[in-house]
Amino acid sequence: MDNEEVGKPVADYFGISKKTPKVLAFTGSDDGRKFLLDGEVTVDNIKAFGEDFFEDKLKPFLKSDPIPESNNGDVKIFVGNNFDEIVLDESKDVLLEIYAPWCGHCQALEPTYNKLVKHLRSIDSIVIAKQLKEQQMVMPGHRESNLQKELNRHIPTAAAFGGMYIGALTVLADFMGAIGSGTGILLAVTIIYQYFETFEKERKLKFCFNFFQIGSNYWMASATPISKDVDPPVGRSTLLIVYVGLAIGSSFCVLARATLVVTAGYKTATLLFNKMHLCIFHAPMSFFDATPSGRILNRASTDQSAVAYTAGVILPTPVATCQYWHRSLNPKKLIDVGFSQLGARMTMSRTIKLYKLPESTVTPGFRKMEIHDVPAVTRLIRNYLSHFIVAPDFDENDVEHWLLPRENVVDSYLVESPESHEVTDFCSFYTLPSSILGNANYSNLKAAYSFYNVSTATPLLQLMNDTLIVAKQKDFDVFNALDVMQNETFLKELKFGPGDGKLHYYLYNYRVRQALKSSELGLR
Repeated sequence: MDNEEVGKPVADYFGISKKTPKVLAFTGSDDGRKFLLDGEVTVDNIKAFGEDFFEDKLKPFLKSDPIPESNNGDVKIFVGNNFDEIVLDESKDVLLEIYAPWCGHCQALEPTYNKLVKHLRSIDSIVIAKQLKEQQMVMPGHRESNLQKELNRHIPTAAAFGGMYIGALTVLADFMGAIGSGTGILLAVTIIYQYFETFEKERKLKFCFNFFQIGSNYWMASATPISKDVDPPVGRSTLLIVYVGLAIGSSFCVLARATLVVTAGYKTATLLFNKMHLCIFHAPMSFFDATPSGRILNRASTDQSAVAYTAGVILPTPVATCQYWHRSLNPKKLIDVGFSQLGARMTMSRTIKLYKLPESTVTPGFRKMEIHDVPAVTRLIRNYLSHFIVAPDFDENDVEHWLLPRENVVDSYLVESPESHEVTDFCSFYTLPSSILGNANYSNLKAAYSFYNVSTATPLLQLMNDTLIVAKQKDFDVFNALDVMQNETFLKELKFGPGDGKLHYYLYNYRVRQALKSSELGLR
């Protein structure tokens, strides 16, 4: 109870309040059952409680809403305290809905669920149940409550059935759940509803078929004389006409039943295919158009005959291997999260002072790249990269696509001469954040990675120092760089430290006689 975010949720989970002391036992196993001492807290009661716990005589404690006073409707409402009675009744097959009021899939499922209930309510062996909508089943900080664990232990799918008609549909729910739990359950119950809607029509046709079959047999038995000496009750033509009519009716029922099954099967298969197509293909294909990483992969697959790729592991065979270097921008945070450590005979204040940067850039004409700068930057980069053995061949479309600034993706700056207004220098870096786990103070690490840098009029050391200042102003925690191109000339001077990771470069459909030096590689 000491902390609203930690203590209170845990206390609520175990049913603990400020009013009275609580004695409880917790199994600590996968089922996560807990047992609460009911009564006065005395030595004798605690002793008896412990003995009953080890002998498995106690009833598990479940945090539950009150059992509804009236529960006689078509849909049974279940809470924690009547879960065993309704859901785990072995004499019944159970259709169970887990409802979350904030869940879009649950809201979309509700009308279909209610329609399905109308077709199932006449079957005595089936119970339709749903969770009380106001019930809070999941507490903050915990993935599932005891009630959900009880459900998962006994019923592996959210839509669980038994019986000859719908037992196999649990497999469908599991399969679709693997694609996406919300979509899977919605699709499974939709198909189940269509099945029972078809089954209802089929049952009527089957009744008509049986009527015609029995009617034709009864007609032949009643209209045929028992011997040749007895006059028939009807004429021969009437006998045949009625019999043929009954036979045609029976045949029509068989045809209609077969048509219904084929039509329902086709509609169900179409629904299943369309939903699966949307789930499996639509989202991944959208990824290739809507995200920076997807666009990179899409481009790589298009230009695969001449594409380069990198990996942190050795594959046959790298054309170059480069070293990662790191420059602290927020040393206190990096040390707190374990990214780096205090040096020997260094204090935190001395470390912060060591990596401190000026408040503003010093290079005249240093500004952010804009769309009208693309032609000038393209000429600058093409001329610079022509000096390296392996380098990309940038055109204006490439520069606009890869290097034009985009928030939280890439940042690019240039130096424009105050006198001639000519673009003389260029620097860039891209953003790659990481999540921090298990730290109470920080949840993410914002890292900048050096991209392409070109220096003609401004010393590269000064240009990169201004780049570090800009990255610090944008709240980056660390600036990373590889020792490719001319980066080695500024790494140590600007207090970069070597990392423990290496990056290996590979080329599709190419090989080299010997590995390139990092300084011979114009590729980032």
